[in-house]
Amino acid sequence: MTAARRPLDEMLAELVAGLGAFGERGAHAFAATGIAPISVEFDLPVEASVEHRHGQWVVLADSPRTRLRTAFDRPASRLTATIVVERGA
Repeated sequence: MTAARRPLDEMLAELVAGLGAFGERGAHAFAATGIAPISVEFDLPVEASVEHRHGQWVVLADSPRTRLRTAFDRPASRLTATIVVERGA
């Protein structure tokens, strides 16, 4: 049995949460070098679909379940997202 696919907003929230550690390291790197990132761009393969859940349509997207695709598998989609770092004044 395969695991249920996640809604797109959960996958994006996980990507953003992963940047928390990057931000802490970035603050230390900025103090040492004076260089700080202003954005992070993702270009990821995803398995995407639309499903009716709890009376509303939901976009599902998650990382591909397998690394190798066969002719029987649907091709993976691509998700490109740019996350801009906001700095306090």
